[in-house]
Amino acid sequence: MVRPVLVLGAHPRTVVTIARSLHRRRIPVLVASFVSWQPCFPSRAIARFVQLPDYREAPQAFWEALCRLIATHQPDLLLPSSDEALRAIAPHDSALRKQLYLACPPPEIVCRVLSKAETMEAAMRCGVAVPVTYEANDLAALEGLRDRLSFPLLAKARDKEILSIAYLPPRYFCTYEALQAAFQADPQFGSRIVLQEYCAGDDVGIGVLMHRGEALTLFQYRALKTMPHAGGVSVLTFSEPVNPELAENAIRLLRELEWEGVAQVDFRHDPISGKAALLEINGRFWGSLAAATQAGVDFPYYVWQLAHGETPSVPAGYPSGLLARWAVGDFMRLLHLYGSERNGLPRPSRLQATAQFCWDFRPGVREMSWAWNDPIPTLMEAGKVLRKEAGSRLRALGRAGKRWQRPQPPAFDAPTEQPEKRPL
Repeated sequence: MVRPVLVLGAHPRTVVTIARSLHRRRIPVLVASFVSWQPCFPSRAIARFVQLPDYREAPQAFWEALCRLIATHQPDLLLPSSDEALRAIAPHDSALRKQLYLACPPPEIVCRVLSKAETMEAAMRCGVAVPVTYEANDLAALEGLRDRLSFPLLAKARDKEILSIAYLPPRYFCTYEALQAAFQADPQFGSRIVLQEYCAGDDVGIGVLMHRGEALTLFQYRALKTMPHAGGVSVLTFSEPVNPELAENAIRLLRELEWEGVAQVDFRHDPISGKAALLEINGRFWGSLAAATQAGVDFPYYVWQLAHGETPSVPAGYPSGLLARWAVGDFMRLLHLYGSERNGLPRPSRLQATAQFCWDFRPGVREMSWAWNDPIPTLMEAGKVLRKEAGSRLRALGRAGKRWQRPQPPAFDAPTEQPEKRPL
């Protein structure tokens, strides 16, 4: 009998892709969430969904519940599906490896990827180009950098742990005054972000499976649309042949980090000049994993094969030009375009973006998360986005109503001014 696989973390787009990959091979999949904002979502590919205590709020309770889950269901493979999952299991790495196959490197190696500073230092050591980066913890430090800064600049989370605690989306600044205002509005802003030069081009991701220092397979895609529009999460991707130079840089960097297992290396690549710069590394399964599995590059199954001593059955190639879309994310991108102000960077026309959003439902564009025989995860994700958006719109209307509310008359009768009496 095939023992189940335990997927830790519950981001629907990634987890459902992993589960469907293994379910097709009749491999049972357990999913365990460990934060309250990742609720249960049913899927025919998931045999059981378990809610564990939050590892940050109750670390001991989380560990005890995880041990009970492993003892009860006897999985032989644990797949961390998010940065939070990698961080949650790090203190228990050695104990877990005695019980099952852990599909990630030891914590000291994982930390090199979770820390963007260490990732960039490793890239520079092995000759991989990175954006010019600045750090300014406070307004005084920013003032000291004023003459060196070249705009536009991208402000992004300094560490992936910050992203797991607070939502900190990338922000673009085209003037020093706008950046200065952000520091003044939030005294903690500088300590949580790094500033990077804005690199022209497209987001290009390379999925890699490293095993004993060698890349067993690679998959490359180009993001045609991201959310937010200037760079971020890929919502429409285009598969393309592996660029030899980008692939060499990715593999060299992963070897420098001593990485083992799946990873996604994200570059900003200018197709006109050919220049590329490293943006980040995701040391786990990434959000647009479905673009690879739908092209026949089945990373989750290859990891399962390695865990069971098998040689992965990697295809010789994959189709180029395959379009894969995350429709829920694309809808969020459209809402962002309508709700955001211009930040100085080129922004697509809202009318054209709306037309493109509708056009991308055409045949030939594959959906990353939707499946006719397994629709519930996508419907629940879409419903969550709609509820959140409706709530924010209602709150905005309430604030607008208060601003335009007519002043109320006083609760008491104000004395009227009496005319001055003059002698006759």
